[in-house]
Order: sequence, then C-alpha cells, then structure tokens
Amino acid sequence: MARIKGNSKKNSLKGTEGKDNLRGFSGNDRLMGQKGNDVLDGGTGKDALLGGLGNDTYVVDNSGDRSIELANQGTDIVQSSASYRLGKHVEHLALKGNKAIKGIGNSLNNHLTGNAGNNLLSGLAGKDRLRGGAGNDVLDGGAGQDVMIGGVGNDTYVVDNLKDKVVEGGNQGIDNVRSSISYSLGNHVENLVLIGTQNLDGRGNSLANTITGNSGHNVLNGDAGADTLTGGMGDDTYLVDNVADATIELANGGIDRVRTALADYKLADNIEYLEFTGTKNSNGIGNDSANTIIGNVGNNVLDGAAGADKLIGGLGNDLYIVSDAGDLVVEAVGEGVDLVKSSLADYTLTAQVENLLLVGNAIKGTGNDLVNTITGSTADNVLDGAAGADKLIGGLGSDTYLIDNAGDLVVELVNEGIDVVRSTLTDYTLTQQVENLELLTGAVNGAGNDLANTLIGNAANNILSGGAGADSLVGGAGADKLIGGLGIDTLTGGAGIDTFALLDTSKDIITDFNAGEDIIALGQTAFGLVDQVVGSVLSADRLVVVDSDASALQGASGLLSNLLVGATRLIYSTESGKLFYDANGTNALGSVNGLGENGGLVATLDKALGTVPTLTNASFVVSSIV
Repeated sequence: MARIKGNSKKNSLKGTEGKDNLRGFSGNDRLMGQKGNDVLDGGTGKDALLGGLGNDTYVVDNSGDRSIELANQGTDIVQSSASYRLGKHVEHLALKGNKAIKGIGNSLNNHLTGNAGNNLLSGLAGKDRLRGGAGNDVLDGGAGQDVMIGGVGNDTYVVDNLKDKVVEGGNQGIDNVRSSISYSLGNHVENLVLIGTQNLDGRGNSLANTITGNSGHNVLNGDAGADTLTGGMGDDTYLVDNVADATIELANGGIDRVRTALADYKLADNIEYLEFTGTKNSNGIGNDSANTIIGNVGNNVLDGAAGADKLIGGLGNDLYIVSDAGDLVVEAVGEGVDLVKSSLADYTLTAQVENLLLVGNAIKGTGNDLVNTITGSTADNVLDGAAGADKLIGGLGSDTYLIDNAGDLVVELVNEGIDVVRSTLTDYTLTQQVENLELLTGAVNGAGNDLANTLIGNAANNILSGGAGADSLVGGAGADKLIGGLGIDTLTGGAGIDTFALLDTSKDIITDFNAGEDIIALGQTAFGLVDQVVGSVLSADRLVVVDSDASALQGASGLLSNLLVGATRLIYSTESGKLFYDANGTNALGSVNGLGENGGLVATLDKALGTVPTLTNASFVVSSIV
C-alpha cells in the first residue's frame, strides 16, 4: 500500500494504480485515489477527494469537504467527524466522534451510521440502512424501503414506507416513530406520532405506548400495555383494551369515538362516542358532552352523565342511567328486558324498554306499549303505565297511579303514604294499601279495599263500593249508586238522581240526599224485607217518621206500641236526620243505639242542603245489592 502525504499547504496528491492511503493535512487539498481501494483523508480545510475506481474510504472533518465518485466506481464510504451529506455515487457514511452532527445520504441504497452523539441520519431516496449508535438519534430513511436501527438512546424514527423497518433492542431508551403512513410499532419502541394530514391508523405494542394522531381521522390502538392515546384534530377512533389506557382530546377536536371490550369504561373529556364490543357485561359512563354510548350483546349499564346523551343498549338486559331531559334511550325489538333508572322530574319510557325506576327527586314516570314495571322513588310519584298490562310500585310517598288497562297492577306496602288511583277502566277495585280512587272519563264502577278509602266518580252513572273501612264516596255528576259497605262511611251523591245503599250495621253519613230524587237502597236480606219484591218501594208501614232522636224515643214507649210489633221497620228522626233500624219491632229500646235487639243507627242524613231531608217510604227501595 502506498502512503502519500501532503503538508500544510494546498496539496494535490495522486495515488497509484494500487491500494493507496492519501493524507493532505491542513490546506484545501485535492486528493485523487486512481484505481484500488483507497483511503483519502484531506485533513483540515475544504478538500476535494476523488476516489476513482475501487471501494474507497473518505475521511472527512469539514462539512465543505467533497467526496467525488463516478458511477460504477465501487462501493465507497465516508467517515466524517462533521455533519455531512453524501455526494453522488457514494454509498455509505459513518459519523465519528461524539459530537451531535448530521449525516445525509443520497439516492443510492445508503448505509448511514451514527456516532456516540445525538445524530440526525437522513437516507433520502433508496433502500437505506441507518444505524444510530449511542445518543438520542433521529433516523429518517426517506423514500424507499429502509431499515433503521436506533441503538442506545432515546431515538426518533421517521417512517414513510409500509416496508420501512425499525429495529430496537430492549432497554435502549424511550424511542419514537414519526410516521406519515398507517403504522404499527415494532418491539421495544415506545411512542408513535402520526404526521401529515392523511387519515391514518396507529397501533402500539406490548409496552406502555404514547400514540399521537395528526389532523386527519385517525384510528389509534395502543394494543397491550397502559397506553396514552391523543387524537388531535379530526374524527378519531380509540381502541381501548387496558383499564389504564388514557385518551386525550382537546375541545373542538372533531367527533371522536372509543371502542372497547372492557367491563367498565368512562369517557374522557371531549370524546363524544363510546362503543362496547365483545360479550362482557360492560358499564359505560359518558362525560359533559352530548354522548352516544352503544352497548354490546351483554347486560350493559349505560350512563351518559351530563349532556343530552343517546344510549343504545343492543342485545342483553340493559340498565340506562338517565339524568338529562335530552337523554334518549334506544332499544330494538327482542333486545332483552331493559330498565331505565331516572332522576328526572318527568320521564317516559321509549319504545322497547320494559321497566322504569325513579330515583332521587324524580316524580313522574310513564310507560309505553309494553308490559312495564314502573317503580317510584321516595317522593310523591305519578306513575302511568300507558298501554300494556303494567306493574306500578309507588314505594314511599303519597303516589298517584294512572290506570288504563285491566291487567295493570298497583303495588303498595303498609305505611307507604296516602295513595290514589286515577282510572279510565269500566271497573276497578283498589289493591291493598292504596287509599283512594278517582274515576276518569270512560270509567264506570269503582271499589275500595279494607282501608278508609276515598272513591270519587265522574260524570257517568257510577257504582262506588267502599268495602271495609270508613270510606268517603263521592259520586259526582250522573245517576250514581253508592255502596258504603262495612264501616262508618260518608256518601255524597253529587248531581243526578243517586242511590245510597245501606247495610243494617253501617251507620253511614249521607251528605246530600235530595228528597224526591235520590233513593236509599235497603238490602232485602239485611233489612228483613224478604216479603217485599226487589226493586219495589218500601211499604209505608215499614217506616216510622218521628220528630225526635233516639233518646227522646226511649221516653215515649207508647209512641210505637201499636206499630207492627214483631216486624222489621225503619225509624227516621226529622230533628237529627238519623235513620234507625228496628230488626224485630219489639220496641225493646235498650239494645244497640237504644233501638231494637238487632237494630240501631244505620245512617245519618246531613243538613248539607240547609235542612234535614224529608223522607217517605217512597225514598226507599228494596235492593239485592246488599
């Protein structure tokens, strides 16, 4: 090997036909290798290095040094301690030392190797191989199918080709890929940043990745590991598979979506959509935005949180938490038995949702066409099953039930408030522990239970039956029939020709008897009138009208001595409005209410119309009702 050296002046050194080592030292030198695998080192200064034929090595220490090769003159390498850009027809570049310098290739298939410092390696066109070495390096293969090997340090890889390959070893720093194409991180690379404006997908690996989108519509998937996904601008989709995954969106950053198979997930701020995949029973919670949350085939719990949200349960028995008047629950036919849990003051079930539970200060709940179960809160609720045979459970509070189906069932427990049923049915009987009944348009008959009921009719010809308990029956308009039943009942007929049906032991109060129009019905059996025809007016000899009450009668034993001794009879006091029943006519006045062995007070006619009503036998009719 020929060793050819210059001096500190401007040298022009020319090699032999063989393998030469040319060294220029200082000065702006010109070194020509000729043939052979030459080493050309210009030294300091801006040198021109011409390798010629052979696989030549250029030693460069100045960015102004020029390595000059012609086509097909071998495979050449530049060893540079300064930032350097390969000239034409030079294949490889190796950076030396530990300075932070740059190495730039050309259109050939380059090998670029960094030094111990923080390097920028750029391959430009061609199938390049970049090796960063030590330091925090930036490796950009440029166009072509490139291989980039970062080495030790926190390296950044720039990817623009689907066949670009990034190679990292374990524990070699925190590394980043910046990609202008859809990209999946290889092993041991932590972070991915999508660049440009295209709609790109980014996928992580098993590490805790940070994946950042661009301004396009991105699909970001951290894969395994606790990942941080940042979508940026655009309508982004986040694929979340780890409970520790974090999604980051800024305000006005597009319409974004999370898709997850996790059992529980809560949307981060500024993300609009949440969609569950898989078959787990999943719970999803929205944010302050107007969210759309979509369940999977499992039994989901969907809670939109603040905002007017759209909740779509899908298959499964789903639970919806509704807290905003703008919330919309969507269910299709045959998608399970679903429940809405509402804290709204007024909520109506949407189609295909079966059940409703009111919580907090919620008051009114309305069903749909299905067979609903509606359960009230501790407030005074209004429950309306709408169409369908519904089950209405009021709970604590004084509740109102709207009944329109014969299959509707009202459920109340002991000491759960003073409750009322408002019914449009032809016939309705109060269930246990419900106190009051109001008949609406279309209803005809209403019956109470064992409690002290209030039954209120409508404009129709109603039949109201109190049952046991001290009931209040109000007929309203229409020709009503009021049957107090057991207990001391208060009967108000209202407008119309009304009938008041009495038991022999009832002691009822009739508040508005209109003599000449209204009728008192006496049970044929209860009042011992078996000798009289049902529907006939009471015989005149069965009614005694006196002008004093029972206490006065006790002192006037002769008054009744000649009246049907041994026969049943009614005694009416025009002073007190009290109607007594003497079951055997013996005038033995020391028994019940001082009047008869089996008789006593059966009714009191109030002075609601100004005076005690005048009764005649025509005011009574024999009835089979009681």
